[in-house]
Amino acid sequence: MHDLRLLVRWVCFALPVAVAGCGATGDSAFSADAPAAGSTISAASAEVLETDGSLASLTAEVRQLRVAVEQLARSQTEAQVLAAALSARQHRVEQIAQQLDEVRNEIEQAAGRSEELESQAARLSQGLSLASDPQQRAALENALSSIEAERDAEERMLRDARGLESNLSRALALEEDRWNDLLSRSGQAGR
Repeated sequence: MHDLRLLVRWVCFALPVAVAGCGATGDSAFSADAPAAGSTISAASAEVLETDGSLASLTAEVRQLRVAVEQLARSQTEAQVLAAALSARQHRVEQIAQQLDEVRNEIEQAAGRSEELESQAARLSQGLSLASDPQQRAALENALSSIEAERDAEERMLRDARGLESNLSRALALEEDRWNDLLSRSGQAGR
């Protein structure tokens, strides 16, 4: 119904212009009737304006249309910004998840090396307790000391890697929360 009124208004305003344009071209079929047709159409357009309001109501509708178009443009811009933010946040989540996987692999490998060093230290300690030759004992003590130093270094590295794993886990949870927040905002913006 609203579109029909808009179409009638457009016809009432555009038709006099078209008729006046035809009369100006010198066409004899229209030029004789141009003043009569123009006055009939002007009367029809005036009647539409009087029954439906005034030129002010048409202007108000045009303004409302302009506001709606501006809001649409603003919404599209906000949606594009939100999409870019979502993409960046998703990339950050993936990046942290990858770092976390790498650190967990390092922890697994370091734990395996630490267990192996612990096993070697136990064998050397057992060999040391059975050794009676002073030279053999000295060699076993040096090897045990070296293994224990290596094991201590591995334990420090393992402790640092576990601290990094903890930090990355917290960072990942935070980034996922931010990403989910953006997703919910984009879902609300889409409504």
